[in-house]
Amino acid sequence: MKIVIITEGGRNVGFGHITRCLGLRSELEKKRIEVCFIINDDVNAAEKIKGKNFKIYKNNEDILRLVRGSDCAIVDSYILNKDVYLEIKNSVRLLVSIDDNKRIEYPPGMVLNGAVYAKDMGFIESDGITYLLGPEFMPMRQEFVNIDKKSTKENIENILISFGGTDFKNMTSKVKDFTSKIFPDATINTIEGDKKIDYVLRLMQEADIAISAGGQTLYELARVGTPALGVCVADNQLNNLKGWEKIGFLKFCGWYNFENLFKNIEDALLHVTSKVVRKEMKKSGQSLIDGRGAKRVAEKIIGALN
Repeated sequence: MKIVIITEGGRNVGFGHITRCLGLRSELEKKRIEVCFIINDDVNAAEKIKGKNFKIYKNNEDILRLVRGSDCAIVDSYILNKDVYLEIKNSVRLLVSIDDNKRIEYPPGMVLNGAVYAKDMGFIESDGITYLLGPEFMPMRQEFVNIDKKSTKENIENILISFGGTDFKNMTSKVKDFTSKIFPDATINTIEGDKKIDYVLRLMQEADIAISAGGQTLYELARVGTPALGVCVADNQLNNLKGWEKIGFLKFCGWYNFENLFKNIEDALLHVTSKVVRKEMKKSGQSLIDGRGAKRVAEKIIGALN
């Protein structure tokens, strides 16, 4: 059995797509399935999956050529149009479309939306489509499956700041400088650039609170149990941030260019100094995501192909 994963990454789109697809790949490979990435022509994207089986596409024709002969195609994209999805569908037995915002009308197959807000998006049952919706299906990297239990400290001693692997709005240093004035005695760590997952996970586990953008990192923080303050830096992050705030895991502080952003960050930081508040935020996040989403999705795919 052969499966291809078609996705993209880079400075303009970040690496969240590649990150979650790596978790899915690992689960499929455990079942002795051959998996190959097909990624966009971006040196940073290629570096992200260095050492893995992957091929580069420069245009839609490349994608269709590379898909041929595969049993299943998993597509996680913000840029491919419906016509490309239809042509991919016609080349494989099963198409799995990973979606975040009901971007297009997807062809028959599986539609996966692992977001915290997925079940509120109004997906309509459609013949030929199986929907996998909600955080229980969110693919995550293998390192987040089995993690150490995290305790909630009395005081905030360690703060983590993460605005993704690219931080294209240059928020990390601004937020760090501001936060250090509110908590001058706290250790403040940042995740900048493409860091090894063991390093990232360690910083998340050590942190009492995190200040983050609204991408895939939020799901990892929720899994670890690190309460978060959220800042929106892109349109496609807003539903994530509002969804996690509604659950109680996160305090949403506003857009990166919002006039009162840093006042909101200050208010939120002072609010979460309470151990009781942070403990409840931690509980809210971990109650929704257990890190086994990739395993569940892999089992659904294999079941549909057998």
